[in-house]
Amino acid sequence: MRLSVALILIFAFFLWLFPTNSHPDSAIDEASIKEYTVHLIGHAHIDMNWLWLWPETVEVCKNTFSTMLKFMEEYPQFRFSQSQASAYLPIEEQYPEIFKQIQERVKNGQWEITGGTWTEGDMNMASGEAIVRQILYAKRYFMEKFGVEPIICWEPDTFGHAWTIPQILAKSGIKYYYFMRCGKGEPVFWWESPDGSRVLAFNRGSYNGSVNESIKDAVLDLARRYDVKDAMFVYGVGDHGGGPTRKDIEKALELGKRKDFPNVKFDTAVGFFDTLLAQKKEFPVISDELNFVFRGCYTSHSDIKRMNRTMENLLPTAEMFSSLAVPFGFKYPAKEFIEAWRNTCFNQFHDILDGTAIHESYEYSKKLFDKAYSIGDTALKGALKTLADEVNTTGAGMPIIVFNPLSWQRTESISLPLPKNLVGREISVWDAKDNEMTSQIINGQLIFAAKDVPSVGYKTFYIRAKPSKIRQTALSQEPTIENEFFKVTVDKLSGTITNIYDKKASRKVLPSNSKAALLQVLIEDPSGMSAWNIGNIKQTFDLDKADFVNVIAPGVIRVKHKFNKSTFMQDIILRPGVPRIDFKMTADWFEQGTSKTDGAMLKVAFPVNVNDGKAVFDIPFGSIERPSNGDEVPALKWIDLSGKDYGVSLLNDCKYGHDVKDNIMRLSLLRASDDPDPTPDQGRHEITYSLYPHAGDWRQANTPRRGYELNNPLIPFFAKRHAGNLPEEHSFLSVEPSNLIVTALKKAEDSNDIIIRFYECKGEPGTARINMGMKVRAALETDLAERPLHKPALPLKGREITIPFGKWEIKTLRLELAK
Repeated sequence: MRLSVALILIFAFFLWLFPTNSHPDSAIDEASIKEYTVHLIGHAHIDMNWLWLWPETVEVCKNTFSTMLKFMEEYPQFRFSQSQASAYLPIEEQYPEIFKQIQERVKNGQWEITGGTWTEGDMNMASGEAIVRQILYAKRYFMEKFGVEPIICWEPDTFGHAWTIPQILAKSGIKYYYFMRCGKGEPVFWWESPDGSRVLAFNRGSYNGSVNESIKDAVLDLARRYDVKDAMFVYGVGDHGGGPTRKDIEKALELGKRKDFPNVKFDTAVGFFDTLLAQKKEFPVISDELNFVFRGCYTSHSDIKRMNRTMENLLPTAEMFSSLAVPFGFKYPAKEFIEAWRNTCFNQFHDILDGTAIHESYEYSKKLFDKAYSIGDTALKGALKTLADEVNTTGAGMPIIVFNPLSWQRTESISLPLPKNLVGREISVWDAKDNEMTSQIINGQLIFAAKDVPSVGYKTFYIRAKPSKIRQTALSQEPTIENEFFKVTVDKLSGTITNIYDKKASRKVLPSNSKAALLQVLIEDPSGMSAWNIGNIKQTFDLDKADFVNVIAPGVIRVKHKFNKSTFMQDIILRPGVPRIDFKMTADWFEQGTSKTDGAMLKVAFPVNVNDGKAVFDIPFGSIERPSNGDEVPALKWIDLSGKDYGVSLLNDCKYGHDVKDNIMRLSLLRASDDPDPTPDQGRHEITYSLYPHAGDWRQANTPRRGYELNNPLIPFFAKRHAGNLPEEHSFLSVEPSNLIVTALKKAEDSNDIIIRFYECKGEPGTARINMGMKVRAALETDLAERPLHKPALPLKGREITIPFGKWEIKTLRLELAK
């Protein structure tokens, strides 16, 4: 009896370990095989710029598209799917006859547009707002040119996928997601954002597949896993284009005729997803990021990463002030902004932004950046002048109007050239209410604390030719600086920080006997695909012997280090009114790896006095907690390590690679990879990073705001003295509570309405209170494509709008302004 029970238990255990399925392979016999269908999705993966240059990419698009059109004539059942609006635009401009044929094939259903984004861009390093624009401008292009709206986001070759992407997709009208890299073992699943938004995702096989008998495995796999009768197989020569071959098509036709083979259907990707959902909606749910595959790409090619962050900061700011200046006669440059965003989105293509393209590719990216920058800079300067001309600047002294592009009041240090007529004179800086600001002149630059500049607004300050009443801090003979928040001590020999005292919290920020702001050069074993992959770290050199350490100005210590052919200058800076420690790094980087010699990677390390801390990383429209295990991982503007009652954030203005090990945070600054570009980062680099010690965790400390502040400094504007209709200080928009961050204030794409977008950054639901500095006639909630949702108009109380929001939620509002 006991033996029987034991055998039953063993049998039950094996059933649990190896469960039977209603559709094992053996059950799909010749009699039932035709109940199953393999949906063949013809596709040509085209890398915008990778191992070739843009003219060749255009030629690849032309040749690929022409071949697909010929196949459609020869095989009426053939279907082809093509992504990326950036691949269609040059065909429209240079080969209008081909473009017209594509339009006809889209109309008859043979050609599917899977271009949910402008390019197949990086989904870890692009900002949330940039990803919104990837989708917005791709959709508007396809709707205008083809009369169709893509509902699939096609990202087969992208190197990873942030956790917050499903919400961006769902709120943009995207239902489906196709990708290849970084799956979690489920070919079909609901991918869920932290806010609860979902898209149906497919992750199986290669995007460069070819048709043969193995396509049967796809349907067998999905039948076994999910008890469904349909599967998708993506095929076609890719990377350098090409698409399905005649051999693929003929083989598919042959297999479809076989009695012992599933149905083979030339189909669209949306056709497959729709069919799948029609028979089943219960699939596994993955609520997590889909990462990682390549880790060196977060640091390779610093130039393109700097360009990217610059445009992600500049364009929303230019749109914001351009919108605000329209009522005063400024012409909003809508077409130009679209061009600038398209250029920026193009440069986010995964092989470009990730630094994994050839050297010459970045010459083309630089041209796109220069044009986009010119558009943004011209618009911003014009808008600020229009607004400044309306401000009453009749106070005593030379007026400086300081503009704040962020949606909360802030105090920051301003640096601008001292006017020539004031050189050599004693001066001071005052606000309109006769409050003096702390100021100093360093090397011809006027630096002052612009206090309490209003949210999305401005404040006027005045330079007066009279001595300051505020006692100036004398230069210290020792390498020590302090402000009202911190006292920082630098070791003369090593050039590293040995002590940071937090005056507000009355505690040391660093552990005992530690070295912070320590530059480290990591030596990598040579390896293939070095721009993608970090080689085995064979040695680490701590740069702890400084060439010099000097206090060069009040609140500024300069430290110089050398390594091999490279030199590094760090200015360690404390400013009045600013609760962070800034580091302005100038690096002359001349390390170089090859396929046979070691590569190198530069990091800066900060050990912090935080026990049992949780590491949190900034991602598009959100953040994520990850293990403190030393892995190289991406983040946007900040990372944080906090314990129960204290933490430290590390901010940056142009970097993406990070690692956290125990209580040490490191930011990756530069790399010397060699493949495919042998000299990616040779030359000078300017980088700013900041340490932000704080009481409580990152939520209590508003770390997301600090990241935005470093990346979006206050903007000083010299104005003339004149009367004006606007007061000396004004806020055009404020949003509360503090867990809401505005990422867009722009003119609507299809009207003169104003679009405002914000997101919840702490995982805490609530009710938003939006106060406008202008009269609003009506307010509606929209999706990310700026289309009104089927909801009542938002209530207006004076100039205040209220709307509930969920945790991690992105909200977009359309405002009709009063004339």
